[in-house]
Amino acid sequence: MDGLRALAPSTSYAGELETLQLMLDASIDCIKLLSTDGRILKINLAGRKALGLIAEPNRINLPWLKLLPQEVRRNGQRALRLATTGKRSSFIGKSELAGQPSIIWENILTPLFSNDGSVMGILCLSRDVSRQAKAEEKLREASLTDLLTSLPNRRAFKLYADSFRKRYLKNNLKTALLIFDVDNFKSINDLYGHDAGDEVLRQIARRLDAGKSGDEYMARLGGDEFVLLAGVKDACELTHVATRMLKDTSSPIDCAGVKVKVGISIGGAILSADQDLSQLMKNSDSAMYAAKQKGKSNYHIHGSVLP
Repeated sequence: MDGLRALAPSTSYAGELETLQLMLDASIDCIKLLSTDGRILKINLAGRKALGLIAEPNRINLPWLKLLPQEVRRNGQRALRLATTGKRSSFIGKSELAGQPSIIWENILTPLFSNDGSVMGILCLSRDVSRQAKAEEKLREASLTDLLTSLPNRRAFKLYADSFRKRYLKNNLKTALLIFDVDNFKSINDLYGHDAGDEVLRQIARRLDAGKSGDEYMARLGGDEFVLLAGVKDACELTHVATRMLKDTSSPIDCAGVKVKVGISIGGAILSADQDLSQLMKNSDSAMYAAKQKGKSNYHIHGSVLP
């Protein structure tokens, strides 16, 4: 703090400092001078607006991180600690004011050194990156979404499956997987054309997604293959899920005025403690082919006995 006081102006520099403050207040970026314990010593106009401190003077002595949402404070504290060691740091933060949209900020913390080399304060430059963050989020969502059906795609399914399993372990439920395959889909394309085939997939996806319940997770793996993750107590409960899905997809699909009768085959399996996701998918896949052997619009659960 003594070093910071040494930076304080004498009256002979009052005019220069007033000009400097005007320059800082003209910036659209939030500019703050922080103490090493994270208190705001000086702040420009944009910073006061962003933090809801417009009525406050530019020297306010408030703990900066406590003015931010709870979810960003840990990363902010980590960046602040690093800056106090003399290293430049940064983190993505957020400001939220009542009645206004939240703003995403890139915060860059630069240590200020005294003559003896110790850190006497921190200069924090915060830049609004909300538009960039939203664009990146849209790209991320697009990379995880199947364009034809708007369901999560194979990549999203693989990313989600592990967290799904951990959540249900805490609830003493087993992770189950159902794989759905449209019966005779190639024939639908051949008879009615690929546009009709696409419409069949869209409507099947819509029905499957609408038929899921609770935390069940639906995705399209590709082609005419879909998957559903569910938390179940046992194989009996999984058969109820499969039966429900067969019923939801049983009515004909209207493709440009033509009623197309569509069936699905369902294979299911329950993840055991010694298996991973790839084995669960293999077991469900083999169960689906067993379902096809029974006939169209049928299901089979891995480990059960074929009639």
